[in-house]
Amino acid sequence: MKNLLTYKLRMEIICIFEKRHCEDALWAIKFHENMPDEFNRLFGLWNDHEYVSAFCEAHEDKLQSVFGQGVTVNDAVDEIIDEAVLLERQLYYFFRYKKLQEIFRPLHNNVYMLHALQQSKAAPILKKRSPALRIYALRMSANTFIITGGAIKMTRTMWEMEHLQKELRKLNMAVTWLKENGLHSSESLNDF
Repeated sequence: MKNLLTYKLRMEIICIFEKRHCEDALWAIKFHENMPDEFNRLFGLWNDHEYVSAFCEAHEDKLQSVFGQGVTVNDAVDEIIDEAVLLERQLYYFFRYKKLQEIFRPLHNNVYMLHALQQSKAAPILKKRSPALRIYALRMSANTFIITGGAIKMTRTMWEMEHLQKELRKLNMAVTWLKENGLHSSESLNDF
């Protein structure tokens, strides 16, 4: 059944980190057959100096809002790549100690109730400034999330930049796909 669903909708769920069963796992959506899953796609891009440099040059007018006065494109590139390394380590750490819920927060800041298929976000935990990187995911349980995408975020809201709006659409598309396939909790992933 998994192959039929994957082929028909061209979406697949890939396990990134897993403990016992699927109740403790970090998953990622693979939207297209010939593309990597979202976890590997994101960290591939965020560790690619050329990609990050082109992004920072294209959005140079927004760099100060994240990195402060006097930041150069090269400084921003270095900081984003450092954030990517840190975020990947932090995801593994929080997963290992069954605390993914501490790094993933509800996507909307005014939401306080947690539930399955909740849109969520994660960012590296920094001391000196707000992070530029975000991972977007769906919460299945306290220690199980499905990554649907991510972005370099340089604005206060996601509505201010097209690539962030695309991430919202991917979150919604993934929720619909999961519901259509009866995947509404971490337990339901066991059978998938």
